[in-house]
Amino acid sequence: MLSELDAADVRAKLASLKGSLEIILHLAIEKESPLDRPLAEAVRRIEAASGGAVTIKRGDGAGLAALPCLTIAHHGLGKIHYQAVPDGPEAPPFVEALLGPSWDGATESWTERLSALKRPAELLVFVGTTCPHCPGAARSANRIALATPLVTVSIVDVQVHATLAERFNVRAVPLTVLDGDLAMTGVLRAAELMDKILFRDDDSHGKGVLLSLVEQGRLDEAANRMRTGPGAAQFLTIWSASSTSLRIGLLTAVEEALETDSTALDGLVADLLPILQSKDAALRGDTADLLGKIGHRAAANALKTLLEDPNPDVAEIASEALEEIDGRDRD
Repeated sequence: MLSELDAADVRAKLASLKGSLEIILHLAIEKESPLDRPLAEAVRRIEAASGGAVTIKRGDGAGLAALPCLTIAHHGLGKIHYQAVPDGPEAPPFVEALLGPSWDGATESWTERLSALKRPAELLVFVGTTCPHCPGAARSANRIALATPLVTVSIVDVQVHATLAERFNVRAVPLTVLDGDLAMTGVLRAAELMDKILFRDDDSHGKGVLLSLVEQGRLDEAANRMRTGPGAAQFLTIWSASSTSLRIGLLTAVEEALETDSTALDGLVADLLPILQSKDAALRGDTADLLGKIGHRAAANALKTLLEDPNPDVAEIASEALEEIDGRDRD
């Protein structure tokens, strides 16, 4: 494990980090984890390789996404939490994280934009032990944490931490999740990932988050976004350009949103009506279905025009939507 720590140059670099690097080991609390011993052994190897120059601490796991965890904490930089064994393909990015921001490319153009970062960001990187691309995703996230104290990274073994992976509905690795909502599959370069962090206040980010939640099957969270803030308007933009398969997920999220508040999406009706004139029969039908689920009387006249639609499926859906609107009126 971590044979890279045996290299003379790595040992020398670790020994030069006296006072600037802490390694914090957080062990599982309720029962022993398969990661406890490997992470403890990694800490032992780091301590030995550094000649005692690296500060070793025991942590209580407070605020961490999962336990056990090995935390790399360089003074003045972001923390990197390993909830995965840093061995095999994952060893090189781990060793780079240990050595700090001395990696090649530390002066890449994206680092010049760090001054624009004003609020903290958290990156969860889900990895698998046999995944050939996961080290690249870990490296990109780690490099950002090694450039600013405002970014925290967690590298999570998707198999060991199955409950956490289930929470984020991880279907493939590597998967990087920004601030617990925007999920990005595959390997993003550090510059690309930095852009995602910097533009979190843009409307395009909100649309990306909503789309991500639907695609990941996190429909209750998507529904909550649609009920609050600009989420409904973002939904409308996505709907207008969506595929048939995506609309299935969007409709399910709509149903969840309306369960809590039957009037939550009434404000969308006026903007949805023009879509009923689309040349795409599938979009016309799905929009009629959506308007029926929303159930607002303002959609009734436009839906009645679809009763004579040349596509019999669209006409049938419009009829069912009108029945749903009548049902809401009776309620």
